[in-house]
Amino acid sequence: MKKYPIEQGEDPAQQKRLDFASLSNKETQVKRLEFSEEQLSFALDAARMVFWDWNLQTGKASWSSNFVHLYGLDVDSQEKSYEAFLSTVHPEDRQLIEQDAQKSLQSKRDSSVEYRIILPDGKIRWIRSQYKFFYDEQGNPVKKTGIDIDITERKLAEIKIKDGLKEKEVLLQEIHHRVKNNLQVVSSLLDLQSMHIDSPALLEVFRDFQNRVKAMAIVHQQLYESNNLSQINLAVYIRSLTENLFQVYSIVPAKVSLILDLDNVSLKIDAAISCGLIINELINNAIKHAFNESTQGVIKLSLTKDESKNITLIVGDNGIGLPENWELPNSHPLEFQLVNALVQQLEGTIEYNCYCGTKFCIRIPCD
Repeated sequence: MKKYPIEQGEDPAQQKRLDFASLSNKETQVKRLEFSEEQLSFALDAARMVFWDWNLQTGKASWSSNFVHLYGLDVDSQEKSYEAFLSTVHPEDRQLIEQDAQKSLQSKRDSSVEYRIILPDGKIRWIRSQYKFFYDEQGNPVKKTGIDIDITERKLAEIKIKDGLKEKEVLLQEIHHRVKNNLQVVSSLLDLQSMHIDSPALLEVFRDFQNRVKAMAIVHQQLYESNNLSQINLAVYIRSLTENLFQVYSIVPAKVSLILDLDNVSLKIDAAISCGLIINELINNAIKHAFNESTQGVIKLSLTKDESKNITLIVGDNGIGLPENWELPNSHPLEFQLVNALVQQLEGTIEYNCYCGTKFCIRIPCD
């Protein structure tokens, strides 16, 4: 066979391909296989990936040439076994690998696991291993094959982001804690100032302002104690809010009882504060004006969420009701004007029934 000359500067890989022509068929196949293995090894090295195969019956393992480099194994070592690999894994992650393998065997599905390895110089690298088991005709596992990739840079970036988020969460919690404390200071100042007020009407105004401040403080207290800093559990908030109002007015169950029927609904902080102020105004008004001395008062509050996640809030009582021809937009006192403004702010709607007690039904669209 004719051997083609290689011009100066020509790609050595091209030379290798052309040299195949001068070889026998068997030699050509061997050379091409070696060339393919070199290409595969180069591609795996570039991608920081390794290929491995573990015979479960003999315990012997085989792996790509760059496996030794990635895992920091002794280059001169002839031992290729699962134990040799496991010796490089971080002690805290070895059980994780075993547990993941057991799950894969039980489900007979491919799996992947992330773990740390320790190099001889003490450096820690993160590895993601994607693997599968092979079974004989009786369904017994005989081989485990996988591809591992170094994900250290990605993992360190994730850890950095998580640490940064955790730091921000702690900061936000501290902000909510300080806001709550500042609102409590304002409430205490109002309380001190009210001790010097002789006018019952003005004293009532001060107490209403205190209740509104407390309603906002409860939100920040709940956020400070919660793992979710973006949303409020409205049901928990309502329970705290109504409990505070009944304590402020020293209401006993024999005089006025409260019935709560609350679904688990979460809202963003701004919407939650608005809902809290609405509830504060309506229940505050019911406690002060809905019942006479002979009435066994009952206040009912329900919170539901439909399939579209729209919220319905109903506050009602069995009190004396409101005057005939009463209309919310032109109502007095201030609390009803505030309720109307807050409902509009939430882009909701409000319906009311002022006969045989009072009932307000507020519907708020989902975010």
